[in-house]
Amino acid sequence: MKNILFIGPYRQADGWGDAAKHYIQALALTGHNLSIRPVYMADSVGEIPLEFLEYEENRFASYDMVIQNVLPHYLEYNPNFGKNVALIYTETKGWQNSWVDRLNKMDEIWVPSKRDAMNVVESGVNKLVERIPIPTDVSKFNQSYDSKELTLLQDTAKESFIFYFIGEFIQRKGLEKLVQAFHTEFSPKEPVELIIKTSKPGHNPEQVAKILNDYCNKIKAIMRIYGNMEKYKKEMFITSRLSYNDLMALHYHSDCFVMPSCGESWSIPVSDALGFGKTPMVVQDTGPNDMVTPNNGWIIPSFEENVFVLDPPLADIYTSKEMWYNISVHDLCSAMRVAYEGRNLTDKSSQGMEDIHKYSYGNIAKKINEYTS
Repeated sequence: MKNILFIGPYRQADGWGDAAKHYIQALALTGHNLSIRPVYMADSVGEIPLEFLEYEENRFASYDMVIQNVLPHYLEYNPNFGKNVALIYTETKGWQNSWVDRLNKMDEIWVPSKRDAMNVVESGVNKLVERIPIPTDVSKFNQSYDSKELTLLQDTAKESFIFYFIGEFIQRKGLEKLVQAFHTEFSPKEPVELIIKTSKPGHNPEQVAKILNDYCNKIKAIMRIYGNMEKYKKEMFITSRLSYNDLMALHYHSDCFVMPSCGESWSIPVSDALGFGKTPMVVQDTGPNDMVTPNNGWIIPSFEENVFVLDPPLADIYTSKEMWYNISVHDLCSAMRVAYEGRNLTDKSSQGMEDIHKYSYGNIAKKINEYTS
């Protein structure tokens, strides 16, 4: 039995926070002594499971391993804490910042996906890289979900096939291609809908809804498929923060999750969609490819390109020296059409609900133990 210190953003109310909480749940099942400490890389603060308070109170005379789940900017090597492990996520390769130097000072690097591992190695890091997928609570997939907040969705689901997206409103996520593909491929008369659940840092839900509406209208105006903007089918927007139950209801009542992101380390919404049998659609050569295969979802062909973004999260990442994987609207159209036409086939859906168990807390705990024993 070893003493392990986990440092991460598990008190944040965002994707980073959710991932950190999942890793802690798996670490708690390893049989090792666990101590945790929070870091904050964003303003949002959420709730944590009660048992986390006990882990925060734990103090040990020495530690055999410290796991730092932070941006590589913040990694610090401390020889007094046994093995120093960096648990990181990547979206590009070829970084022109301090990441390689900081990672090369660590003893070991953990990443969720094969794409992450390749990004790390191909960027010049020479330390041992291990793949530890983000675990999930598979018990949530064994129940049904209804929501008073999403009654329109539930009613629509009875009549239409629903494509849906969950993610930040940032360029990397590829929303422009999703909106363009949806309106290019499907006639307004077809029983198919597009739901976009998104948010934008520094903006309230009403502001995001307006920005998103203007954004989609601009795309449709440029497309010029119809002379009148009113002839396009209206997208459905969700811009407020959903409760856990409502978020699960969104998955439960929709049909096909689409993640057209150029750079993605893993994606918790993809793993949730897989567990609910929603045949996720992901970009080839990105992190979610570890979970999604032609047997349980849809793979959009990709090509490698230089990064070019207007909204980098930090000044020294996403430069055009970096590379990621993009898709064509044509290939996304084709994948969405095939998914829609095959909507009554259940093989992919069933396979996804089976495959998600590879990433249960228990199975990831066993994998962690391979690298902590």
